[in-house]
Amino acid sequence: MSKIKYYTKQLIIFGTSKSAVMFAPIIAASTLSTQNYGLLEWSLSASIMFAVAVSLGSGGVIAFEVVKNEHSPIISISMIYTAILSFFLAATGLISYIIHLSNQLTFFLMFSGLFVAQFSLSAFMKAKGAGAYATIIDSLVYILIFLLAIFATSKNKDEFQYIFIFSVSAFFLSFIIYFLSNIKKNYFEISKFFLFLRRGIPIMLSSLMAIGFINLPRVLLGEFDSFEKVAEFSLLFRWAALALVVYQFVVVIKFREIYKSELHQIDRYFAFISIAIFFIGFAIILILNSLNAQFNELPFATPSQNFIFQSFMATSIALWVLSTSLEGIFYREHLAKYQFYSSLIGILIFLGIFFIIQNIYCITIFTVLLSWISGFCITIVTQFYFLNKKIYASTKNSFKNIKSVFLIILVTQFALSIIGIL
Repeated sequence: MSKIKYYTKQLIIFGTSKSAVMFAPIIAASTLSTQNYGLLEWSLSASIMFAVAVSLGSGGVIAFEVVKNEHSPIISISMIYTAILSFFLAATGLISYIIHLSNQLTFFLMFSGLFVAQFSLSAFMKAKGAGAYATIIDSLVYILIFLLAIFATSKNKDEFQYIFIFSVSAFFLSFIIYFLSNIKKNYFEISKFFLFLRRGIPIMLSSLMAIGFINLPRVLLGEFDSFEKVAEFSLLFRWAALALVVYQFVVVIKFREIYKSELHQIDRYFAFISIAIFFIGFAIILILNSLNAQFNELPFATPSQNFIFQSFMATSIALWVLSTSLEGIFYREHLAKYQFYSSLIGILIFLGIFFIIQNIYCITIFTVLLSWISGFCITIVTQFYFLNKKIYASTKNSFKNIKSVFLIILVTQFALSIIGIL
């Protein structure tokens, strides 16, 4: 198969699966009541953080072990662990649904079970070179949300029905993972399980910090304000995050190629992607504002027309891409604990600024965005520090291109903030 045919096929598969990720939340926001949409976004954020924690880094272990050594026994151990865990969470979510416990708990358990399975199966497929197909697994939660939102629209409902489909899907994925694991009796030697924990826990901790960073704003808004504020913030986030499609496509399709490259090549890859995400994000803002100015009412939900909020969100997305790109390098070099340190410092800065500003001004959305950008900046600076110290200590090389993009983003955001204020 020629390269053009190969990439065309990959793009079609990727585009189809990611369409649900892009549009499912927007359709849900246009269909559900503000309270129910806020609950949905809160549940997604809380459950993905929980799923990362209880997965013990199994997805990262699987991905990088398959790339380096496809016969490693800890691949099977990781997959069996996540299959059992996913099945258990999905079952408890289904029980919660059947006995009519709160929707908040039911969504949380079902989403957690599905996320755990997604992490493991998607990581396995990406490492095997089936990146585009892995995006279908990555997007499964949103594909289901998309279908339920379309169904709710056709029935004129402002809430989801048949949410048991999330548990059923988690059961299905857990069985696939079990059969792919190729488990053998001697793989369950206690020493090999502890090896899985030694590899996985640092990845889990750093991933939890990174995932927490992207999801904490919605969790905090749900706890300190209301699901309505979660809905407002999430809609702003979802539109800006459309720019992430470029990043996700390149990383998914080129995962193996990127992480087998020399570090200076990785630097060029991610610098180019990050600056592209930044400008695409602002293009989305301009298009939305233009549409809102021309039409009194649009058929889909759009965020409020606050230029500073919108620009902050676009910048946050670009900084998240920079940080996540550097995170993959830490994992490849078995330096996950330093990624954990970087993310922890960033989150502490984020929370510190959030509570200080919140107590003074009580401007919740602005507080979250300003705190978020500050935390991302500190995280990236500490990532540069640790990578230079641990990888480039004896050389003159560094991530020059990524550092340049980081400065361009900050200077541009500062200039846009001044323009917005004036």
